[in-house]
Amino acid sequence: MPQINYKKIRRKTKGITAIRAVSRSLRRKMKKKSDNNQGSGGDQKDIALPKGTVSRLSDIIFDFIEVEKAKYKSFDYNHNPTLGALYEALTQESFNKILPAGLDLKIVSGFVYDDTGFRSGQIDRMLISGDPAPLGYTGLYECHIKNVLVVFEVKKTLRKDDFFDAYEHLNEISKAYAEYFESCLEAGWKPDIGYAAKSYAQITGKQEPTDYYDIHRMERSDALIFYTLVQEVHSPVSIIHGYGGYKTEKGIRSVFLDFLEERQRKHGFGATSIPNLISSGDFSIVKVTGMPFKSPRKDNGYWPLVASNRQNVINLMIEIIWTKISLFCDVTMPWGTDLEAEVLPALMLGKYASDGSGNAGWMFSSIELEESTLESIERSSQWEPQILDARVSDVFFYISLHGGIEKNSEVFIKQAKDNNLSPEEFLRNLLDTNLFTVDDSGFIQFIRGSVHIVELEDGRYAATDHVERLRNWCEENSVQPNITNFINFS
Repeated sequence: MPQINYKKIRRKTKGITAIRAVSRSLRRKMKKKSDNNQGSGGDQKDIALPKGTVSRLSDIIFDFIEVEKAKYKSFDYNHNPTLGALYEALTQESFNKILPAGLDLKIVSGFVYDDTGFRSGQIDRMLISGDPAPLGYTGLYECHIKNVLVVFEVKKTLRKDDFFDAYEHLNEISKAYAEYFESCLEAGWKPDIGYAAKSYAQITGKQEPTDYYDIHRMERSDALIFYTLVQEVHSPVSIIHGYGGYKTEKGIRSVFLDFLEERQRKHGFGATSIPNLISSGDFSIVKVTGMPFKSPRKDNGYWPLVASNRQNVINLMIEIIWTKISLFCDVTMPWGTDLEAEVLPALMLGKYASDGSGNAGWMFSSIELEESTLESIERSSQWEPQILDARVSDVFFYISLHGGIEKNSEVFIKQAKDNNLSPEEFLRNLLDTNLFTVDDSGFIQFIRGSVHIVELEDGRYAATDHVERLRNWCEENSVQPNITNFINFS
């Protein structure tokens, strides 16, 4: 994928784009407001992800951190390197508690290198696989970029200058990995695209790629999304973790936009360079490009890239780190029952843009909200399957038997008419469920080869591609879990 130029439009967008992103219990001080206070109503795009063990672990780590921070207040050291070392060690000790046993993972401090001579500046902490090379008796290590899962920049207090420095520092790693990725491709390596391909189908509604090189047959706007998703899966996760700093959600949102606006039209500041998480006390900026959070592309072509959140930073970190571990080590993490979700108000969206003279890149649009509006957003919601009219079930049966359905076929047109919709409206309703995809020829099929449904008492159906989550939902809602599994046998 060619290097992307950075283009940006910063503008105020009316309404709220809410990304229902990550399931967990709310932090004990989370404010709750009614849906009637959510502002002017804009589009809402939802995706739910897991809960359970994450919540319990985050409570343990949160309490541990609070106890240790209270101790630090009594330390009579006005020496920044010492204070920095205290908080870096606290980060290491805290997140050692979430690492699964037996996977040969460890958190160290040191430097990242590759095969071209690249050497990073010192990384405060990094989660790595295998045995890194020690640098004498310094307690620091060197680790090849291919074995780095997560890089942390740790700040006692995240101020604007600290944020800018940390962003630039971690951006070195992102750029180095992109070059390493390209060198591996040139050497004949074929990246695993399974996770990214499913995310691509959910985000765009288009056919799931089967090979990385399908990127060359995509429209430019789709190729940019797919490239970003693949990079997000394979490159090291980057986290800027400030134990204190900004006192409002609007404050951290504004400094993020200020930073990118100062760097518009520069190389190396596209979606893949944005850290996965930037925290400052209770408030955070979260990237929503698939690891694990994601939201469908909007009808105007803009794709939500960044959102914000408040008072659940540890939960977010666990979700992000566990997702990386699960993909890197090919293991299943103990996510839990998946039935509670938080809502993240979107901050920045992006889409492909070209000036017609060969320059192409990201065009960004921001959603700027007052603190009072951010405070009023209800941050908790319950996960639910898609609730569908009984007549739509015929589409499931047909796709299961025939491997798919043509959008111009008599069967599909009749289904649309039975639902009092045009074929185009009916297709859009199907794609909005995140259960279906359509290829360039108009062939509609399941995104992941199977969908699970339960018939409800009123004749409608609950549908999802997460069978365990559906079972949990049935139990919570006293629904008989008579699940029908629709499998694409084509």
